[in-house]
Amino acid sequence: MKSTKKKLAEGRCTGIGPDYVPFYTANEARSIGTASLIPDPFEGRMVSVLSTTEADFYYDTRWDDRVEHIREQYLLDTDLVNKVRQSLGLRPVSSQTCYTTDFLIDYKDGSQHAYSIKWKADEFREDSIRYKGRRNRYAGLIERQNIERLYWESQNVGFSIVTSEDINHVLAKNVAYVMGFYDDLFIHTTEQKLMYLIAHKIVTVPMDTSYLNPKELAERMEFDIDAAYERALELKQALTEKEL
Repeated sequence: MKSTKKKLAEGRCTGIGPDYVPFYTANEARSIGTASLIPDPFEGRMVSVLSTTEADFYYDTRWDDRVEHIREQYLLDTDLVNKVRQSLGLRPVSSQTCYTTDFLIDYKDGSQHAYSIKWKADEFREDSIRYKGRRNRYAGLIERQNIERLYWESQNVGFSIVTSEDINHVLAKNVAYVMGFYDDLFIHTTEQKLMYLIAHKIVTVPMDTSYLNPKELAERMEFDIDAAYERALELKQALTEKEL
Protein backbone atom coordinates (compact mmCIF):
# COMPACT_ATOMS: atom_id res chain seq x y z
CA MET A 1 0.00 0.00 0.00
CA LYS A 2 1.30 3.46 -0.87
CA SER A 3 2.23 5.82 1.94
CA THR A 4 0.37 9.05 2.61
CA LYS A 5 3.46 10.94 1.47
CA LYS A 6 3.43 9.21 -1.93
CA LYS A 7 -0.30 9.76 -2.38
CA LEU A 8 0.07 13.46 -1.64
CA ALA A 9 3.01 13.66 -4.06
CA GLU A 10 0.82 12.07 -6.76
CA GLY A 11 -1.69 14.86 -6.32
CA ARG A 12 -4.59 12.58 -5.49
CA CYS A 13 -8.04 14.22 -5.40
CA THR A 14 -6.83 17.25 -7.36
CA GLY A 15 -8.23 16.26 -10.77
CA ILE A 16 -11.74 15.92 -12.13
CA GLY A 17 -13.46 13.39 -14.38
CA PRO A 18 -10.96 10.94 -15.91
CA ASP A 19 -8.08 12.74 -14.14
CA TYR A 20 -9.47 12.19 -10.66
CA VAL A 21 -7.78 9.63 -8.39
CA PRO A 22 -9.39 9.03 -4.98
CA PHE A 23 -7.23 9.20 -1.89
CA TYR A 24 -8.09 5.59 -1.10
CA THR A 25 -8.59 3.21 -4.01
CA ALA A 26 -10.50 -0.06 -3.78
CA ASN A 27 -7.32 -2.14 -3.86
CA GLU A 28 -5.95 -0.13 -0.93
CA ALA A 29 -8.96 -0.74 1.30
CA ARG A 30 -8.56 -2.52 4.61
CA SER A 31 -11.51 -4.75 3.80
CA ILE A 32 -10.95 -5.86 0.21
CA GLY A 33 -14.04 -8.09 0.40
CA THR A 34 -16.45 -5.14 0.44
CA ALA A 35 -14.43 -2.75 -1.74
CA SER A 36 -14.90 -2.68 -5.49
CA LEU A 37 -14.18 -0.78 -8.68
CA ILE A 38 -17.15 0.46 -10.73
CA PRO A 39 -16.73 1.56 -14.37
CA ASP A 40 -18.26 5.02 -14.77
CA PRO A 41 -18.71 6.07 -18.43
CA PHE A 42 -19.61 9.62 -17.38
CA GLU A 43 -16.45 10.17 -15.34
CA GLY A 44 -14.38 8.15 -17.81
CA ARG A 45 -12.69 6.13 -15.08
CA MET A 46 -13.14 3.43 -12.46
CA VAL A 47 -14.84 4.63 -9.28
CA SER A 48 -13.56 3.16 -5.99
CA VAL A 49 -16.17 2.25 -3.39
CA LEU A 50 -15.13 0.77 -0.06
CA SER A 51 -18.37 -0.93 0.99
CA THR A 52 -21.60 -2.28 -0.43
CA THR A 53 -23.42 0.70 1.10
CA GLU A 54 -21.10 3.08 -0.75
CA ALA A 55 -21.72 1.13 -3.96
CA ASP A 56 -25.49 1.43 -3.62
CA PHE A 57 -25.20 5.14 -2.80
CA TYR A 58 -23.04 5.60 -5.89
CA TYR A 59 -25.58 3.92 -8.20
CA ASP A 60 -28.51 5.92 -6.78
CA THR A 61 -26.51 9.13 -7.21
CA ARG A 62 -25.24 8.26 -10.69
CA TRP A 63 -28.81 7.83 -11.94
CA ASP A 64 -29.68 11.39 -10.85
CA ASP A 65 -29.72 13.66 -13.93
CA ARG A 66 -28.73 16.64 -11.80
CA VAL A 67 -25.30 15.14 -11.07
CA GLU A 68 -22.27 16.42 -13.00
CA HIS A 69 -19.32 14.75 -11.24
CA ILE A 70 -18.81 12.21 -8.48
CA ARG A 71 -15.60 12.30 -6.47
CA GLU A 72 -15.16 9.55 -3.92
CA GLN A 73 -12.74 9.24 -0.97
CA TYR A 74 -12.13 12.98 -1.28
CA LEU A 75 -9.16 14.38 0.66
CA LEU A 76 -9.81 17.33 2.99
CA ASP A 77 -7.31 20.17 3.28
CA THR A 78 -5.26 19.68 6.47
CA ASP A 79 -4.92 23.41 7.18
CA LEU A 80 -8.69 23.84 7.03
CA VAL A 81 -9.21 20.72 9.13
CA ASN A 82 -6.90 22.17 11.78
CA LYS A 83 -8.86 25.43 11.83
CA VAL A 84 -11.94 23.40 12.62
CA ARG A 85 -10.09 21.39 15.24
CA GLN A 86 -8.83 24.60 16.84
CA SER A 87 -12.38 25.96 17.01
CA LEU A 88 -13.33 22.80 18.92
CA GLY A 89 -10.38 23.07 21.28
CA LEU A 90 -8.60 20.09 19.73
CA ARG A 91 -4.92 19.71 18.93
CA PRO A 92 -3.84 20.15 15.30
CA VAL A 93 -2.93 17.09 13.25
CA SER A 94 0.05 16.68 10.93
CA SER A 95 -0.17 16.54 7.15
CA GLN A 96 0.21 12.77 7.46
CA THR A 97 -3.13 12.48 9.26
CA CYS A 98 -5.65 12.60 6.47
CA TYR A 99 -9.36 13.28 6.70
CA THR A 100 -11.51 12.24 3.76
CA THR A 101 -15.16 12.53 2.78
CA ASP A 102 -16.78 9.47 1.23
CA PHE A 103 -18.36 11.40 -1.65
CA LEU A 104 -18.23 14.97 -2.93
CA ILE A 105 -20.93 15.50 -5.55
CA ASP A 106 -20.82 18.31 -8.11
CA TYR A 107 -24.22 19.24 -9.51
CA LYS A 108 -24.97 20.73 -12.90
CA ASP A 109 -26.35 23.89 -11.29
CA GLY A 110 -22.90 24.61 -9.83
CA SER A 111 -23.66 23.49 -6.27
CA GLN A 112 -21.84 20.80 -4.30
CA HIS A 113 -22.79 18.43 -1.50
CA ALA A 114 -20.60 16.16 0.62
CA TYR A 115 -21.78 12.81 1.95
CA SER A 116 -20.52 10.57 4.72
CA ILE A 117 -21.72 6.99 4.20
CA LYS A 118 -22.36 4.77 7.20
CA TRP A 119 -23.75 1.27 7.36
CA LYS A 120 -26.59 1.83 9.84
CA ALA A 121 -28.02 4.62 11.97
CA ASP A 122 -27.20 2.30 14.87
CA GLU A 123 -23.60 3.50 14.55
CA PHE A 124 -24.70 6.79 16.12
CA ARG A 125 -26.30 5.22 19.17
CA GLU A 126 -23.98 5.44 22.14
CA ASP A 127 -25.73 2.48 23.77
CA SER A 128 -25.18 0.27 20.72
CA ILE A 129 -23.63 -3.12 21.44
CA ARG A 130 -20.81 -2.24 19.05
CA TYR A 131 -19.51 0.29 21.59
CA LYS A 132 -19.77 -1.90 24.66
CA GLY A 133 -16.41 -1.56 26.38
CA ARG A 134 -15.21 0.75 23.60
CA ARG A 135 -16.67 4.16 24.43
CA ASN A 136 -13.62 5.87 22.93
CA ARG A 137 -14.60 4.46 19.55
CA TYR A 138 -18.00 6.15 19.74
CA ALA A 139 -16.45 9.43 20.87
CA GLY A 140 -13.99 9.24 17.97
CA LEU A 141 -16.80 8.72 15.46
CA ILE A 142 -18.78 11.71 16.74
CA GLU A 143 -15.69 13.91 16.81
CA ARG A 144 -14.68 13.02 13.28
CA GLN A 145 -18.17 13.47 11.85
CA ASN A 146 -18.50 16.82 13.59
CA ILE A 147 -15.17 17.97 12.15
CA GLU A 148 -16.24 16.84 8.70
CA ARG A 149 -19.56 18.68 8.99
CA LEU A 150 -17.95 21.93 10.21
CA TYR A 151 -15.29 21.67 7.50
CA TRP A 152 -17.86 21.63 4.70
CA GLU A 153 -20.02 24.27 6.35
CA SER A 154 -16.96 26.56 6.39
CA GLN A 155 -16.73 26.02 2.60
CA ASN A 156 -20.46 26.71 2.09
CA VAL A 157 -20.94 23.12 0.97
CA GLY A 158 -23.84 21.03 2.21
CA PHE A 159 -23.06 17.93 4.26
CA SER A 160 -25.18 14.87 5.00
CA ILE A 161 -24.70 11.54 6.72
CA VAL A 162 -26.30 8.71 4.75
CA THR A 163 -26.94 5.23 6.11
CA SER A 164 -28.11 2.07 4.40
CA GLU A 165 -31.64 2.83 5.59
CA ASP A 166 -31.63 6.05 3.53
CA ILE A 167 -30.72 4.33 0.27
CA ASN A 168 -33.15 2.91 -2.28
CA HIS A 169 -31.51 -0.48 -2.77
CA VAL A 170 -33.95 -1.53 -5.49
CA LEU A 171 -32.96 1.49 -7.57
CA ALA A 172 -29.28 0.83 -6.87
CA LYS A 173 -29.47 -2.79 -8.02
CA ASN A 174 -31.43 -1.87 -11.15
CA VAL A 175 -29.01 0.89 -12.08
CA ALA A 176 -26.06 -1.44 -11.51
CA TYR A 177 -27.70 -3.99 -13.79
CA VAL A 178 -28.59 -1.71 -16.71
CA MET A 179 -25.25 0.12 -16.55
CA GLY A 180 -23.68 -3.22 -17.39
CA PHE A 181 -25.21 -2.72 -20.85
CA TYR A 182 -24.15 0.91 -21.31
CA ASP A 183 -21.46 -0.05 -23.82
CA ASP A 184 -22.79 -1.57 -27.04
CA LEU A 185 -19.69 -3.71 -27.59
CA PHE A 186 -21.14 -6.98 -26.29
CA ILE A 187 -24.85 -6.45 -26.92
CA HIS A 188 -26.59 -8.99 -29.14
CA THR A 189 -30.03 -10.00 -27.88
CA THR A 190 -33.22 -7.97 -27.93
CA GLU A 191 -33.34 -7.96 -24.14
CA GLN A 192 -29.79 -6.62 -23.98
CA LYS A 193 -30.70 -3.93 -26.49
CA LEU A 194 -33.59 -2.88 -24.27
CA MET A 195 -31.25 -2.63 -21.28
CA TYR A 196 -28.94 -0.44 -23.38
CA LEU A 197 -31.84 1.87 -24.22
CA ILE A 198 -32.79 2.07 -20.54
CA ALA A 199 -29.19 2.70 -19.47
CA HIS A 200 -29.03 5.64 -21.89
CA LYS A 201 -32.49 6.80 -20.74
CA ILE A 202 -33.85 6.54 -24.27
CA VAL A 203 -36.49 4.27 -22.80
CA THR A 204 -37.90 5.07 -19.37
CA VAL A 205 -39.22 2.41 -17.01
CA PRO A 206 -39.82 2.42 -13.24
CA MET A 207 -36.46 1.74 -11.59
CA ASP A 208 -37.13 2.31 -7.91
CA THR A 209 -40.05 0.08 -7.01
CA SER A 210 -39.25 -3.46 -8.18
CA TYR A 211 -36.34 -5.38 -9.67
CA LEU A 212 -36.18 -5.38 -13.45
CA ASN A 213 -37.17 -8.48 -15.37
CA PRO A 214 -35.61 -7.98 -18.84
CA LYS A 215 -37.59 -10.73 -20.55
CA GLU A 216 -40.91 -9.54 -19.14
CA LEU A 217 -40.10 -5.93 -19.97
CA ALA A 218 -39.16 -6.77 -23.55
CA GLU A 219 -42.44 -8.64 -24.03
CA ARG A 220 -44.42 -5.63 -22.76
CA MET A 221 -42.76 -3.01 -24.95
CA GLU A 222 -45.08 -1.66 -27.65
CA PHE A 223 -42.36 -0.70 -30.09
CA ASP A 224 -39.66 -2.40 -32.13
CA ILE A 225 -36.74 -2.66 -29.68
CA ASP A 226 -34.24 -3.76 -32.34
CA ALA A 227 -35.13 -0.81 -34.58
CA ALA A 228 -34.94 1.64 -31.65
CA TYR A 229 -31.53 0.28 -30.73
CA GLU A 230 -30.25 0.70 -34.29
CA ARG A 231 -31.50 4.29 -34.34
CA ALA A 232 -29.72 4.96 -31.06
CA LEU A 233 -26.45 3.64 -32.50
CA GLU A 234 -26.86 5.75 -35.63
CA LEU A 235 -27.42 8.86 -33.52
CA LYS A 236 -24.40 8.01 -31.39
CA GLN A 237 -22.26 7.63 -34.53
CA ALA A 238 -23.53 10.94 -35.94
CA LEU A 239 -22.71 12.77 -32.70
CA THR A 240 -19.24 11.19 -32.61
CA GLU A 241 -18.52 12.30 -36.19
CA LYS A 242 -19.77 15.79 -35.40
CA GLU A 243 -17.39 16.07 -32.43
CA LEU A 244 -14.49 15.02 -34.68
